[in-house]
Amino acid sequence: MLSRRLVLSLPLIAVLTGLASLPSAAAGPTDEKKAKAPPPQAGKPAPGHHEQVLVEEADVLRQAYVVLASANHDYDGHRAKAMAAVKRCVKILGKAVEKHGTPAQKAAVAADETAILQAEQAARQMQMFHEPEPASDLALRQGHQLLKQLRPTLVERKEKRVLGDVDAAIREVRIALKIR
Repeated sequence: MLSRRLVLSLPLIAVLTGLASLPSAAAGPTDEKKAKAPPPQAGKPAPGHHEQVLVEEADVLRQAYVVLASANHDYDGHRAKAMAAVKRCVKILGKAVEKHGTPAQKAAVAADETAILQAEQAARQMQMFHEPEPASDLALRQGHQLLKQLRPTLVERKEKRVLGDVDAAIREVRIALKIR
C-alpha cells in the first residue's frame, strides 16, 4: 500500500514531469520559412543556426530545472543553489536569442522561462508534503545527468558564462547528494 506522503507527492511529480516533457516552441523553422530562407554559404552555418542551438540548450536546462524542482528535500540549500545557477543560464541564453533569434526561437526561450516559473510555483505549493529521500535523490541525479550531458556542447561552443553556471550547478548537486 502506498504511503499517504507518496500519494500526496504524486500530483507534484505529474505536474513537474509534464512541464519537463513540454516540447520546445521552436523545434525549427516551418516548411514555409525554409522555402523563403536563402541557401547558406559554404563554410558558414545557416542564419539563426547559432540561436537555434542556444534554444536547444535552454530547453535542456529547463528540463534540468524542472527535475531539480521536483525534489523537495532542502539538502542544506545546495539544491536551491543549483536551481539558481540553472535559472541564470536560461536567462543568459534567453538574452542572446532575444538579440538575434527568430520570433519562434524567442517564443521557445520565453516558454522555457515560463516553465521554470511554473515549476517554482508548483514546488512551493507542494513543500508541505514530504517526499521520501530516495525519490528526491533520484530527481537530483536526473538533473545532474542532464547538466553533465549539456556540458560538452557548452565547452565546444565556448559558452564560458553558461558553462560556469552549469559547472556551479553540477557542483552543488554533487554536494547535495552527499548530504544525508
